[in-house]
Amino acid sequence: MLELLVHIDDANSYWRTPHVYLEISFPADSVAVLQESDLPAGWNARPAARVSQAAGDEWLDGLESPVLAVPSVVTPPELRYEHGYLNFVFNPKHPRFETEIEVGQVR
Repeated sequence: MLELLVHIDDANSYWRTPHVYLEISFPADSVAVLQESDLPAGWNARPAARVSQAAGDEWLDGLESPVLAVPSVVTPPELRYEHGYLNFVFNPKHPRFETEIEVGQVR
């Protein structure tokens, strides 16, 4: 939710728009974690820099894993890798995507 709110100029109009939230399940071994040492220089630039998009494109094309856990720019550095603070990116091109990623209840 925090990732959404930091990119919104008018939060009041945002919340008047209906939203859908999905429960998504996946096995732990389907997740690659982008470690701090692997983050490209400028990954946390504001506004967002192309370097982050390029790293994501490389991961998508490399088919390393169906899910990539990445730290949040807006989370304090000491919490970025704590449970519940990571962001998860999904790779629908990955061959295991359809068998390992389960979309649950729509809310």
